[in-house]
Amino acid sequence: MGRIVSRWTPGNKLGSSADEQQNHSVPHSRQYSTPDYMSEEDRENESDSKPLLPATQEETRTGVKPIKDEDASNLESFAFGSIASRVYRWYIRSVGYCLALCVLISLMLMQVSRNGLDYWLSYWMQNGSPSPSNLTSPSVEYIGAHSLPLIGALYTPPVVETLTVGPPTINSTNFYLSVYASIIGANLLFTIFRSVLFAYAGLAAAATIHERMLDTVLQGEMHFFDVTPLGRILNRFSSDVGTIDDGLPFLLNIFLAVVFGLLGALVVTCLAMPAILVIFLPLLFVYWSVQRVYRAAARDLKRLSSIALSPVYAHFSETIAGLVVIRGLREEAAFRATSCSRLNDQTRCALASLAASAWLDLRLQFIALLVIVGVVVVALFGQAFGWMDVSLAGLAVIYALMLANSMTSLVTLMADTEKNFVAVERCRGLTEETPLEADVGLCSVVVPRRRQLSGREHLRSLEPPVWAGVDASWPRAGRVVFHDVCLSYPSASEVAKLALDGVCLEIEPGEKVGVVGRTGSGKSSLLRVLFRLVPHLEGPAIDPRLAHIKQLHGATGKVTVDGVDIRQLPLQILRSRMLCISQDPFLFSGTVRENLDPDGSYTDDQLVEMLVKCGLAAEAREAAELLSCEVGESGRSLSAGQRQILCLVRALFSRVPGRQTVVCLDEATASLDDACEEKIQNVLASEFASSTVILVAHRLSSVLRGCTRVVVMSFGRIVEVGSPRQLAQDPTSHFYGMLRSRDLPL
Repeated sequence: MGRIVSRWTPGNKLGSSADEQQNHSVPHSRQYSTPDYMSEEDRENESDSKPLLPATQEETRTGVKPIKDEDASNLESFAFGSIASRVYRWYIRSVGYCLALCVLISLMLMQVSRNGLDYWLSYWMQNGSPSPSNLTSPSVEYIGAHSLPLIGALYTPPVVETLTVGPPTINSTNFYLSVYASIIGANLLFTIFRSVLFAYAGLAAAATIHERMLDTVLQGEMHFFDVTPLGRILNRFSSDVGTIDDGLPFLLNIFLAVVFGLLGALVVTCLAMPAILVIFLPLLFVYWSVQRVYRAAARDLKRLSSIALSPVYAHFSETIAGLVVIRGLREEAAFRATSCSRLNDQTRCALASLAASAWLDLRLQFIALLVIVGVVVVALFGQAFGWMDVSLAGLAVIYALMLANSMTSLVTLMADTEKNFVAVERCRGLTEETPLEADVGLCSVVVPRRRQLSGREHLRSLEPPVWAGVDASWPRAGRVVFHDVCLSYPSASEVAKLALDGVCLEIEPGEKVGVVGRTGSGKSSLLRVLFRLVPHLEGPAIDPRLAHIKQLHGATGKVTVDGVDIRQLPLQILRSRMLCISQDPFLFSGTVRENLDPDGSYTDDQLVEMLVKCGLAAEAREAAELLSCEVGESGRSLSAGQRQILCLVRALFSRVPGRQTVVCLDEATASLDDACEEKIQNVLASEFASSTVILVAHRLSSVLRGCTRVVVMSFGRIVEVGSPRQLAQDPTSHFYGMLRSRDLPL
């Protein structure tokens, strides 16, 4: 139950098998790369699939075909079967065991008080004084038939003869009335208590689940973001979390109230007349059979609908991000057709879900009709043969209608509640199946996920000397050594190529090293290994002859910084002691001051001085005004050069005085003009004069100006190491050939 037996992608025909699937969605950049869990059979099925429709309406109307995925093998996991019990347990843990127990107790107290109210009313009618008009003869009373909901239709109340002996007394009436009012007050109190507790429990569960998901995503491996579409993550945090916030608590509250109400009525009915089970059990079996068929379809349709939302979110976010390019290339029609196609896929699932709901309603109403017709027929025969009174027959019909409506509500609520638990199932899948970055002593493969998430909170309270003998001034010198480092990325192809193949490199303290090479040569992979952005495999280096084994993805070998193996350090300490400036500068929404100094550790004078020194402002007054300027979303109000320089200034303020920081620049000046690049080179030369700098550069001119040594890489190997000037003068060197191919002065 709950086992993943197939995967579905939006655009597939509902109910089709795996070999009939066809994915027609928009190509993505890196979000839709091929995952490593796809089998060869799945790929063949994808390639042999047939299109769902010959042409979409948008294609027929405009003649423009939707954009097709270049890689349609990255399918979202699709679970069949009923919701697993571990999903319900996970939700209860999110609520909290004590709080969940309090909710159940409040439900039971509310129902007990409700049944007690009915019992006391029937007891009052049985033992209280009758009306004055019936004081001289025995009276016949039906005990509480009208006061017990859903009971009168199931059995004939026993007839009790009471002999009145005198007029009613005020004291006895007040007593019964006082107890009745007290029970009403208790029931009202328990009902309010249950509502408040349930609302609080729903909010607590939603907040806990959202926090777990956010913590998981922030701690996930980089490879997870390479193969997981952005829309899939947004779908979890928007649609699924919204369902857990609003829809699930509302339906679950009503469902549990109906369940406890029916159980209370059934218990009282069975105690009064056990023979009623002969009628109730067959009726229960009929309703159970119908809901069992519907629930199976409703669950899977809900899963399909949720999966179909991910491409809609992904395409919308990509369209907004690349709107300038789309308009420049005049591809509006193609993207519009793709958007309509994906919306049609999601709408198709929604319409199928509505059709299934209509199917259930029709059958439930038909069953209710049969129940009412049966009661009416029995009432007619009873009246004809004289063993049923007319008033009792009418009461039986009324309560039969009430029973049918209650059972219909119960079945519908049970199915809808289970459908909403699909959102919990999907959120749990994200938190439990997302690979986390391995942290020393905290996130190894044998540590449960609960301890992984709580362990990082414990790490923040530990002092640096606790870990592996690393003192607060590490790294002191900044000596970086790569020893026989290999790296293999997950690949969907038969042969997984090595991104790094036995790299050995020593970088001395204070040295400025430039790493150059063609695209895909392994330059940025060096920094990924240094910052442990890829999982590090234990054991010897990967043998190139074993590169076809796709499971061997990760880094092997040894990397040390000042003699300390980076594998022995917690990620928080490792990454906080080194600086990295990437090609794509990232700024938070807010002011320049908030981006440069989020913690408020520096004064405005220090910030102004650094802005002037880096060339962002000509004088102190201009720099002071710049601090209060809004950078906009992702720094859109600033130019690319200004954003990159701000990131450099932020890195300068993150340094710890007295520590020789290792600075890494991953093509940080690739998209800048010569003037901005010169400013950054000047800042590096002045502020990081004694630091170790690793410059991954696409521009060879920056290597010639600011590096003391150059490393040339090709196909994951170091093919050349030397001084830039010496290699530039050697016609046989690779660096010389790169300079000549770009017409740079030698």
